[in-house]
Amino acid sequence: MKFWRGVNGTGFTVNPAKTEITVTVPAGTRTGKVIVVTSKGLAQSELPLTITP
Repeated sequence: MKFWRGVNGTGFTVNPAKTEITVTVPAGTRTGKVIVVTSKGLAQSELPLTITP
């Protein structure tokens, strides 16, 4: 998964139901919308991901 400025996240996993993605967000990531791209298309969050220290 890529975040702000193309920085890769780590620890990427998908739950068995394929309804949740978990990833460690790299330092310096900014608040913004989440876009997930798969072979079947893409999805974008309605609300931005909020990064809190």
